[in-house]
Parts: sequence; C-alpha cells; structure tokens
Amino acid sequence: MNALHPRPLLGWPLALLMAGGLLGGLFLNVACNHSSPAPPEVADRPPEPAGPPFFKDLSTSAGVNITYRNGEEAGHLAILESLGGGIGLIDFDGDGLLDIFVPGGGYYDKTAKDLDALSQGDKDRASAILGHPWKLYKNLGNFQFRDVTKEVGLDGPYFYTHGCAVADYDNDGWPDLLITGWGRLALYHNEPDGKGGRRFVDVSKKAGLPAGLWTSSAAWADLDGDGFADLYVCQYADWSFANHPSCTYDTKTSDVCPPKVSHRDGVWWAQADSNCRPHAYQACALTN
Repeated sequence: MNALHPRPLLGWPLALLMAGGLLGGLFLNVACNHSSPAPPEVADRPPEPAGPPFFKDLSTSAGVNITYRNGEEAGHLAILESLGGGIGLIDFDGDGLLDIFVPGGGYYDKTAKDLDALSQGDKDRASAILGHPWKLYKNLGNFQFRDVTKEVGLDGPYFYTHGCAVADYDNDGWPDLLITGWGRLALYHNEPDGKGGRRFVDVSKKAGLPAGLWTSSAAWADLDGDGFADLYVCQYADWSFANHPSCTYDTKTSDVCPPKVSHRDGVWWAQADSNCRPHAYQACALTN
C-alpha cells in the first residue's frame, strides 16, 4: 500500500507544521554540536504479562460475512489492487441503529498468463475489470446483523469498488449512499419502498455525476453554508491495461508500479479553527 500523508488544503495547520519543522531542525543542530552523556544502564526487567485484548472479533457470530477482495489472484500486479476498500455506517431505516455497508472490491476476467499468451498488438490484450458484490447489513441490535442488500435494491450492477460516503444530500431526512471505485461513481437515493420500509435508487446520472472515473475516496460537507451537503471526490492515477508498466522493487522481484507523482487517496473534513467552516484534508500517495 502506498504511504499516506495527510495534507491540509485550507487554514493554518501547514504553517504550524513548517514552523515546527524549522524549530525542530534548529534544536537538532544545537544538540548535535554537544556530546551527550551515555544513558544509565537499566537492569533487565521481567516481561510484563499481556493483558486482555481491547477488541474481540464478532463478525461471524454477528452475521457479517464478507471479505473485500482486490483481484490479486490474477497476477497482474496492477496499481488498482493497492488501494483496498473501506466501509460506511448508515442508519438507512431510521431505527436509531447504525447499519453497515461494505464494498466488495473486484476482479479481472483474464489472468496475467492469459494476457502474456497474446501478442503485443492484439486488441484483446486487456482484461475487463469487474466487481464483487457489496453488502448492506441491517443492525438488529444486540450485536446481530442481517444481509438486506437485495431487499433494499442494492443488488447491482456491481463494479470494482473502493469506498463509500454517507450523507442526506437532498435534506429529505434520510441518509443517502455514494460508492466509489473503478470506472464508476454511484449515488443511491434513500426512498420509501411502498411497504413501510426503505430502498435505494440509483440517481447517479440524474445527479450529474460523471462516468468513467477512477474514484478512490469521497466526502460530503456543506462548504458554502447553504444548508446542502457538497461532494468532494478523490481520483487516483492515470492507469489502465494500456498503461500498465512492469516494475520491480529490488531489480528482480516483480511488484506494483507506484504513481510517478502525488495522487489523492482519501479525504476528510474537520473544523480546524473558529470560523465554523469545514476544511478539507487529503491523504496522498507520494513516491520518489
């Protein structure tokens, strides 16, 4: 996975970080000009007994049964596989309990060996990028969940997914769901199902979202104070099977090629000062 470095887009934290770096360098330079006494010897201490774990895995007993898969079994070593996925918490039915949405990731219809068997000029020397099913689990309480993906209309069409973002974008009182990934940016509106429950309807085109993007992450925030949630979307590198170089990390072992410049992995919002406006922070992949 690429190294992630948060980078504030607005506000004063960057200036503070730069000032801190300059002062730290000054103190380091002064310290380096003086010899330090050797640290006192510390007697060996017996190892402390391990305490109880902070968390316990309840996935199986809770009914949450899904594994995010990135398609690495095909052997392409594509940068697409390096981003991974993230979940979203959404009380989609308004019962006061947080439900769980989990992207499924994706896979390829051809392996690296399949492509190697084709000539360089073959128009079929590429692999379709497809999606594993995602899941929405309804919270039943008492650490129990039920798969309601099909029941609420989220059973496809699937695509290679990375993450999601939840917000009531139209202020109708119900949280809506945005899904990011390869080739698509899907927005699902939370609507009544006519039977006393809720369902999700794909409104991506109606909302004006562009197609064909590789979106890694997204976040909602009311940036201009008009009462409506605005959308910030991160895109990643310019990659496809037509632009899929071969790389190694030690001159002999094949590995995923990193992007040549900084690309946006993730984004989140925070109020960093007293102006009551959200500021955007990005996580970027940086390479030499």
